[in-house]
Amino acid sequence: MKTHLAMLLASLSFDLYAADNVSAYGPYNVDAGKEKCTSDSGTEIRKEQTFEATGDRFFKNFTVSKIGGWAPKKAYCEIFDVAEKEIDVESRDGYKVKVKVPYRYSVRAHADCGSGYGPVLRGETISIECEVNAQIVKYSND
Repeated sequence: MKTHLAMLLASLSFDLYAADNVSAYGPYNVDAGKEKCTSDSGTEIRKEQTFEATGDRFFKNFTVSKIGGWAPKKAYCEIFDVAEKEIDVESRDGYKVKVKVPYRYSVRAHADCGSGYGPVLRGETISIECEVNAQIVKYSND
């Protein structure tokens, strides 16, 4: 039974979408800007943005990367939330199953001066810029 299930799941990945149903999504920029460290309690900048595949589409290979930025404490880009929806898929063998696919990602760009007067006295600045790339897929059993 386990072997048959593994073979079924392996075949589903090929039936979920046809190659001509995949297209590039991005690159998109998430830029939180630049700010001078002015507070001993830790100046921060943050930008959050949500990317959503609509209708009969979902994301594949969704990536977020830091393309620029600096901070005395931390500067990073991250995915902080993913939403999935359930779709019906039929395998080549005729099995019908429900599969969860990601259709919405929330991304955060964040930079932090850290606490203390050091960054303020040195006149340091923080900045962060992220890039989002993915493929968007139209699901189909054709």
